[in-house]
Amino acid sequence: MKTGRKLLSVFLTVFLIFSTFSFAPASAETALDDSTVLVAELPKTDLETLNEGRPDCEHPEFKRIPGDPSTCVSHGYNLYECTTCGATLKENLPLDPTNHEQEPVLVGKKDPTCGEAGSTGDMVCPACKGVVEPGKEIPATGKHDNIVIFTKVATKNEPGTKKTVCRICGQTTEETVEWTEHVHQTEKDLATCVSRNCCDICGAPFGEYNNEKHAGVLENVSFPPTCTRDGIEAGVKCSACNRYVNEPKVIPSPGHQDAEPDGICDVCGATVRIPFNRDTFRCSFCADYEANKDRPVVGVFYKLFHSIVHLFAASMARSRS
Repeated sequence: MKTGRKLLSVFLTVFLIFSTFSFAPASAETALDDSTVLVAELPKTDLETLNEGRPDCEHPEFKRIPGDPSTCVSHGYNLYECTTCGATLKENLPLDPTNHEQEPVLVGKKDPTCGEAGSTGDMVCPACKGVVEPGKEIPATGKHDNIVIFTKVATKNEPGTKKTVCRICGQTTEETVEWTEHVHQTEKDLATCVSRNCCDICGAPFGEYNNEKHAGVLENVSFPPTCTRDGIEAGVKCSACNRYVNEPKVIPSPGHQDAEPDGICDVCGATVRIPFNRDTFRCSFCADYEANKDRPVVGVFYKLFHSIVHLFAASMARSRS
């Protein structure tokens, strides 16, 4: 009886010990880590043997070594190395159209017009030319940028015509214009020193110029006098009408300076005329006249001829001055 109890206790003890162990077979997924691949799980295509010394490797386990990923224009790869003999296989990966090599750029942006829709533009990869993000359409604005052209001026006896043309889309409308008095609601604001007001109805200019409103650039003008031109100091001139806005200070021209006199201006070097002086003028006949003027008969001839020469010289000087 005691022997039977001992055998039962031993049996129970052994049963409890063996019940703590699992006899389920280990699967490949639990036996291998994440980087280990069974030979049956290797890719069936696009495999390339890199080390030709071991082309007939038939071992069951390979270690996966990640390579470069594929992009939109270049193929990537993965390596598989045999954990037993070291044989290496290369897997060529297909292109990945979602992995772009370059930053996308904006292409095809277009602003909307009055009659044509626009676009925000597509974001395009410069490497593969693929559209990363398509653009969106922008509706047409419907707002025309019109100009008015009066093709025929209206008169009291005959109406005129005008065209309204959009400078963007070219849409054109034509209207009949009846004759009326010139009308302009803001004539003081539009008339300038070089342009008059234009009629709101027929487009014809009318009214007076506004010399107080200058259309050009106001330029400061100052220059010294010369021998032939007056100088200006602190003048302001309009580039459109070429008139002075203020009253400039005029510096009179001193004229040519010939102190010697030798007929040459001492300042600018121009040729100048010497004023005729009857008292200092000497002709080529003056010496003979001085020597013979007191002779009874010949002296009369010398006086007469000498007077004629001096009168002719004075007359020529007056005509040139």
